[in-house]
Amino acid sequence: MPTYWSSRLFSVGFDDQDAYDAKDTVPAYTWLLCELPDISFNREIEELNLGLDNDGVAPQRVVGSTHGGTVTLRMPLRGQASGYDPTGAMTETPEIKLLKELVGTSAGAGYVDAEGTASGSDANTVEVDAGSLNVGMFHAWGDAGTKALHTTGWVKSQTGTTVTLFEDSILAALTDDSDRLPSTTIWPDGSQPVAKSITVKGNDSTQSITLIGCIPEGGSISLENGKVPMFEVTYRFTAYEYDTADGGLQSATAYDRLAPILGTSHGRVWLGGGNNLGDGSGAQDGTAETTGTCGVGSFKLDIALEVFEIPCHGSSQGVSQVYVSKRNFTASFTVPSLSTHVDATTKDSVFGKSLAQGLGTSLSVQVGKTAGTLFAILIPAAVVTAQPDWGEVDGVQGYTLEFQPLDWTGDGASLEAGNTPFRIAFA
Repeated sequence: MPTYWSSRLFSVGFDDQDAYDAKDTVPAYTWLLCELPDISFNREIEELNLGLDNDGVAPQRVVGSTHGGTVTLRMPLRGQASGYDPTGAMTETPEIKLLKELVGTSAGAGYVDAEGTASGSDANTVEVDAGSLNVGMFHAWGDAGTKALHTTGWVKSQTGTTVTLFEDSILAALTDDSDRLPSTTIWPDGSQPVAKSITVKGNDSTQSITLIGCIPEGGSISLENGKVPMFEVTYRFTAYEYDTADGGLQSATAYDRLAPILGTSHGRVWLGGGNNLGDGSGAQDGTAETTGTCGVGSFKLDIALEVFEIPCHGSSQGVSQVYVSKRNFTASFTVPSLSTHVDATTKDSVFGKSLAQGLGTSLSVQVGKTAGTLFAILIPAAVVTAQPDWGEVDGVQGYTLEFQPLDWTGDGASLEAGNTPFRIAFA
């Protein structure tokens, strides 16, 4: 009886390649917890219009290399493992690694015992005992023993021991000596991704396919209200290999999934919380902001990479390298039509005003109530890039919007993530 490959029993892993156009001799795969990949083959086939001996026979074809296909991975975003100890270092989870290469680069902030003091004056100010924080990066303070959070946010500037956050924290100001908890911030810096081998293995030892030379073309993060953030990434591959002796299921390292974006899990989407249509002071009032902007629906962040192939006649598949020249970030969502969305001067919506005048407004997302489960996104100055549609959205009139980042220079320094136009963080 034939051994069929079940679409429900599979393992997916990836490995950084030493060379662009060949998988490593002994790959060291990192195993993912994801859906069955969507693989599309695009092999070059040239059809020749040559004379035929008989009617009805197939024309002659020249079949090119196996180069030219894509694979899409889709998975829930995850935080740290359930036994995570915030007094140590954060683990670079598979999702963090893939996101980092899709976006650009990353850097981490480590644990500091009792760094915050009780003199934090409001929800966008943190007083620290000493030392300099990384401006532009996401930081979280809380109790390392219980993993409870006290204050979280993006550091905008620091003067002496006073740290100013980009927007009001979702939590109250510090009330005791709080530990600074580990975090990882990801931002674009022009870095080139490393080519990967992506393998899919079935339950039987005869079931295995490996895609070689995978370079990301784009991805997205779905941020629906009440749902777990989902991450999708599409790779262009150079070649593929079926292997009838390398199958078998593998175990992925267990990490806790991020919580659904709900108030009970400290979820928040905030439009204009730190920069309101070009006003650098934004909407901070010094009190904890637990709600943010209500009514945001169909929220999705798309990341598109402009990818170019470097041809080489001597390479096994005719391509020596794939080069990423630019990254583009687009946030799209709907909001209800409210009187507060009308600009009294221009008689347009504030979103139409953003489009016409090139005015940016901040856009942020955050979810997570304990150390190791925090996830956040920040666009310090997002500008509307398409005419806002106005129509029915879930039974009420609303706007359908697209935003992209503008240059941002409002942070107190330009080192690492400071003054970058787009950021993602885990803590």
